[in-house]
Amino acid sequence: MLEVRAVVLDLGNVVLNYDHGRSAREIARISGCGEKEVESFIFGSLKDRFNRGQLTGEEFFGLIKDRFNLKISFEDFRLVWSDIFSENLDVTGALPELCKNYPVYLLTNTDILHFEYILANFPVVSKFNRVFASYQMEIAKPDRGIYQRALAEVGLPADAVLYVDDEPAFAEAARLCGLNALLYRPGMIFRNELIKFGISI
Repeated sequence: MLEVRAVVLDLGNVVLNYDHGRSAREIARISGCGEKEVESFIFGSLKDRFNRGQLTGEEFFGLIKDRFNLKISFEDFRLVWSDIFSENLDVTGALPELCKNYPVYLLTNTDILHFEYILANFPVVSKFNRVFASYQMEIAKPDRGIYQRALAEVGLPADAVLYVDDEPAFAEAARLCGLNALLYRPGMIFRNELIKFGISI
């Protein structure tokens, strides 16, 4: 393993905690449909298409509105869909010092509505050297191409980069691309995990 010279972080449940169930519950409440029905319709191929930039925000809303007969505006839906995030202070608390010593990037499977909301409400995102967002790249984890394209932009050998994700499949995909991979779990102390990789913080 080379000395780690850059860090790439996942967004959801690493930098920001999130609860998709919150939006599903609210859509179910508004529509009068069951929460499980809402979840099964949205959080499968539909959300994957949205994450990959194959749908606009308006198109995504239109499909959900038609399916559940939603009587809300697009602007109201934006908040229902996106007001699900909170800072993970274990990670964000370490970012100022980490960013002083290393280039730090964000690699995230996300959609345009979530990311616009995050940019407007979580200034911590501005600390990153660059954000690699799936909807902009039109490719999503765990496809190898998204890691390879991010690495090309970082400009370092894979084994000089640490990648952090909470999803085992995504961390493993990064490892198979040659990156050092940390599977972030609840209860971890992020600073201590970085030190194990020789990162000065």
